[in-house]
Amino acid sequence: MKPVKLAASVLALVTGVLGAFASYTSAAPGGTPQVLTAFGAILVVFSLGCFYGANIAFAGSAIVSGLMLVFSALGWGDGLSPVQWAALVLAAINIPLSLMAFRSSTGLSEQANPMNLPVFG
Repeated sequence: MKPVKLAASVLALVTGVLGAFASYTSAAPGGTPQVLTAFGAILVVFSLGCFYGANIAFAGSAIVSGLMLVFSALGWGDGLSPVQWAALVLAAINIPLSLMAFRSSTGLSEQANPMNLPVFG
C-alpha cells in the first residue's frame, strides 16, 4: 500500500472514531448528534474499505468527511469542546488527503511496465 493511501486510511479511521465520539458526547438539539455519530460510523466503514484496497472508498471517505464538516457547523454552534475541534480539523485534513489517495495510480509506472522492453534490431 502506498504511503498516501495508508495515511488516508489511518486518518479516516481516527476521524471517524473521534467524530462519532465527539458527536455522541455533544448536547446539540435537533437530532444532529445522532446524524454525526452515524457519519462517524460510516467513515469508519469507509476507512476499513480503504485498508482493504477499494479505491472508491477513498472518494466516499472524502465525501463523508465533508458532510461531517457541514453538519457539525450546523449542529454544534459556537461553543466547541477541544474534542469537537479536533474532529473538525481531522475531517478537514481528511478531505484532500483522501482525494489524493483516490487519484494516485495503482498501476505500473512506465519504466516498470514489462511491455516497455528495449528493441534490438
